[in-house]
Amino acid sequence: MVKMPVTRAALVAALVLGVGSLPIAAGASTRAHAKAHSTVSVSGTVVATDASRHTLVVAQHNSLTTLRVKSAASTHVALGAHVAARATRLSDGTDRVLGMRVRGVQRRVRFHAVVVAASATSLTVSGGNSVVTLARTARHAHDSGSSSPTGTPGVGEIVSVDAQLGSQGFDDLGTSTVGTTSLISLEGTLNVISASSLSITSEDGVVTQVSVPSTITLPSTIQSGQEAELVASYSAGTFTLVTLSVDNSATASSQGVSQFGDENQIEIEGLVTASSTTSLTIQPGDGASSVTLAVPSTIDVSSATVGTFVHAHATLVNNVLTLTDIRLEDSSSTESTTTEVEGVVVSNTVTNNVDTLVVQTEDSATPVSITVPSTINAAAAIADARVHVVASIDPTTHALTLVRLHVQQPEGDMSGEVVIEGSIISVTPAASTTTAASLVIQPGDGAAQVTLSVAPGVDLTGITVGQQVKVMASLVGGVLTASSVKVSD
Repeated sequence: MVKMPVTRAALVAALVLGVGSLPIAAGASTRAHAKAHSTVSVSGTVVATDASRHTLVVAQHNSLTTLRVKSAASTHVALGAHVAARATRLSDGTDRVLGMRVRGVQRRVRFHAVVVAASATSLTVSGGNSVVTLARTARHAHDSGSSSPTGTPGVGEIVSVDAQLGSQGFDDLGTSTVGTTSLISLEGTLNVISASSLSITSEDGVVTQVSVPSTITLPSTIQSGQEAELVASYSAGTFTLVTLSVDNSATASSQGVSQFGDENQIEIEGLVTASSTTSLTIQPGDGASSVTLAVPSTIDVSSATVGTFVHAHATLVNNVLTLTDIRLEDSSSTESTTTEVEGVVVSNTVTNNVDTLVVQTEDSATPVSITVPSTINAAAAIADARVHVVASIDPTTHALTLVRLHVQQPEGDMSGEVVIEGSIISVTPAASTTTAASLVIQPGDGAAQVTLSVAPGVDLTGITVGQQVKVMASLVGGVLTASSVKVSD
């Protein structure tokens, strides 16, 4: 748990694109499975430090990232310092720093996170696998968009934060609620552990009670007083444990559980300990509790036999943790099969029916080209959008193929929307009151066509094929949706 004195916020919305199910690859694995992970670049502003965890929490591209440094002394970095780090992604979603330098000072930070607890004097949020307490003052605190009658953000709400750095820390805190989630990451000191419940206490004394379902048996190594990390589901005022592990147990191997930012989705890598057509249990490393997933009829897990090593994604469906995709990992591989790329989109074009995404990173003079498979809709990755990409690497040609895409708001743009300009290819009116109208837009020569749903209330009168238009759009329920359509001058 880290403490951060803060006081103001405005809307920050990250656009997140999901991908289709990943195929199960052939191959088995053993407990000794280890796979080298490629390095990632982190560039952002330090908003909190924790000497006991050896961590720095950095705000970058409207989200929080946790950096693990070598010692408590290495956390002596001033709040507001703008740092650039080279790091290795760990199994719990945090990054182990290999090298870091301070580039200067950033006076304003923006990020989004999930509310864990709220009071009149503080707001505790979770993001980037860290829990941060934001101080609130009656003079400066400002909240908007919350479903709470008091206007104060409620637990599980995704809030956007915009804060100015002052001489005594951050001030002018405000929050804008931009969504909700049912999966929340927590970290702190464990206490009052039993077979049916536990509590975890933050550095600032915020206590969270967590119910332990009968399907989860806590590892015998888990004890009261330990620093731990956990993922819990939240519903009707109750936190329910999904998985738990001892803090600092994350390694560069593939075993572990991590959450996709503030989404209702987690990533699990580990050994299969039980498997059937309707249920799958994965052990995500020593010292962690196993995770049991419901298996929908649309996913074949026949190859995921007991003892194999898998990489799975899951989400809550009617409060049940449910498998969304899975692949088997080959334990004989010692090289990374994936890499992460973060930067600004240069182009997203289709040539000879092949969609290629070109991204300019901060640490490379040459843009990176990534092939987009037909199973992934990358339409929101328009030119100048900032993206975080996971791509597979061909072991022979070293060519990159898109696996997962996270489209983020450009720095300084707080609207929560992207702008798409181009010519209308087709207009499909709503077929009924329960279906939405849709548009297909050609942004330019060689660019991939963009298909958008149209939000209710948007007037399409006079919008015809061939017109040049300017569209404001955002992701609504995972669908790129137009909020306004205007004919260009």
